[in-house]
Amino acid sequence: MIDHVAEIPYSTDSLLTAHGIMARGLMEEFGVFRSRSVSVVDNEGQVLHFGTFPQYVPDLVIELMDWAKTNEVYIRIHSCLIHYERELIYSFADGNGCVGRLWHTLLLFK
Repeated sequence: MIDHVAEIPYSTDSLLTAHGIMARGLMEEFGVFRSRSVSVVDNEGQVLHFGTFPQYVPDLVIELMDWAKTNEVYIRIHSCLIHYERELIYSFADGNGCVGRLWHTLLLFK
């Protein structure tokens, strides 16, 4: 059990499971990577951020998790880099911030 818990911050399946638990009943797509393009806009409709095209999301998240598991960066910098990159990818249609904060905490806890 301990080995499995140690792998959670680096597991794509755990990330999807966490999103599914947190988002179930709140949105259409939960526990899966998003299937459509998304963007963040301001009050005037100007795009502030355009998420990665959906077809690239799974591979980018897997690559990020693999990097996270093997890098030697100081943990506080490490967790910030992971958080930034995950938010930049914008893995889910909604709920990225909540999952991102959870993952940031899990990495620091580990």
